[in-house]
Amino acid sequence: MIRVLSARSSLIRRHSVVTRTFSANANHDATTTTPSNVDDTLNKLFAEQQEALNTTSEALQTAWEPTWYNLADQAVVAVQSFHDYSGLEYGWSIVGVTILMRLGLFPVMIRAQQTTSRMAHLQPELTQIKNRYEALGAPSRQDQLQFSKTMKALFDKYQVKPMRAFLAPALQLPLFMGMFFGLKKMPSLYPEELATGGMLWFPDLTASDPLYILPLASSGTFLLLIEMGKDQMLAQDPAKGQLMLNVFRIMSLAMLPVCFNLDSAMLCYWTVNNVVTMGQTAILKAPMVRKQLGIWDPPKPVPGRTPETLTEAVEKLAKRVRGDPLNEKQRMEEHNQAVEAKKKTSQVFRQTSRKNYGITGVKNRP
Repeated sequence: MIRVLSARSSLIRRHSVVTRTFSANANHDATTTTPSNVDDTLNKLFAEQQEALNTTSEALQTAWEPTWYNLADQAVVAVQSFHDYSGLEYGWSIVGVTILMRLGLFPVMIRAQQTTSRMAHLQPELTQIKNRYEALGAPSRQDQLQFSKTMKALFDKYQVKPMRAFLAPALQLPLFMGMFFGLKKMPSLYPEELATGGMLWFPDLTASDPLYILPLASSGTFLLLIEMGKDQMLAQDPAKGQLMLNVFRIMSLAMLPVCFNLDSAMLCYWTVNNVVTMGQTAILKAPMVRKQLGIWDPPKPVPGRTPETLTEAVEKLAKRVRGDPLNEKQRMEEHNQAVEAKKKTSQVFRQTSRKNYGITGVKNRP
């Protein structure tokens, strides 16, 4: 781009020099140079310079070669291909690619919810089996084999394949990061196209949203998405699920100042991705759809077991750092241990004193 601008500046300077030269010669010697000769010379210069500019522009466009294993490059290729085939602006092309990507991940999302809903129901039995196994201390080879058979029988009973629960994050995270870095790279590859390829109130995709609508929409839709999925998050482990829920809530608010400075292209992708995911989540929350797809309802909470709040989790963490007891039972145990340690210390001291000083209190000679 710098070479193109430099070439244009050079052409303008050459045109100015030729014009001044023609004017000077025309005043002194009108018979030696005619206006038609000057026009032919200028037209020839313009044609040569335009050809050079076109060649330079084509070289700049073909200088970037995407790599097949780089997801960011493939994201750029996807947006560019959608733009070329549909004829839509780059902003709408980002929307189209995002919708297609979410539709492709929808079956994976269904599989993940099927597995997660079953894992929530088998969690109490799984906890009991693990506790009995850990109580063995040093389990034998026979105990290990029995534990493996019991776990396999439990998963077969609930028709669960645990690895499917990790399939959705394993696919979504690389695609999300690929789109993130791809859209971050696009302004340097297509600066003029993205600067005029926006839509609605943000015509420039390389600049931040002038009305701050996209940052608010991106953060707000992320918070709504977390609230819509909190039942599934709390189903398996209410204590840890409540902690993660509060962490995500804080993240949705903390990301708002960061979004104010992001390009509109990035926020357009985030907002559309959140909105489409919210729609898919709403579909999977419908009772009829869940029944047809084999997604179980969350188990009923255990009576007397309340989820751990964020404040309680922070206080527990602070107590662990300080070494304070976490509950009354642990406090009593630590108190009893301290009393026993004090008794043993006093007993050792009395035995040592009796050995060194004897009954009379006079120090024994060696």
